[in-house]
Amino acid sequence: MRDDHRESLVHNPTGCPHDEIAALIETEPREIGGDRSAIMATVKLKCAKCETPFRFLGIDEGHSFRRPMVSQDHTTLFAPLVEGYNGTPAPVQVFEYTPAEAASAAREVEGNAK
Repeated sequence: MRDDHRESLVHNPTGCPHDEIAALIETEPREIGGDRSAIMATVKLKCAKCETPFRFLGIDEGHSFRRPMVSQDHTTLFAPLVEGYNGTPAPVQVFEYTPAEAASAAREVEGNAK
């Protein structure tokens, strides 16, 4: 992961207090082949006043159905989801995907996030 986010923690060129945050959250079920499926949440945050996008820190770049990851510019979070109910999470079922399946899904999500 790049370590070039330090400036964003100490420098605010807009002078905006960023005290109102707007969130765009999209969820989409994905069929990955056969009976395998996943739900992917795509999250973007920006200041509602000045529209400055926020970056997610401490998360690796890429796309995975096994763990949260971010876009190359760190402004989009891709988070795989499983269902839960009544405060009790459903059993987590993790699937292994071939690199081709993962790359195909990543391209599709990136295309839908624009």
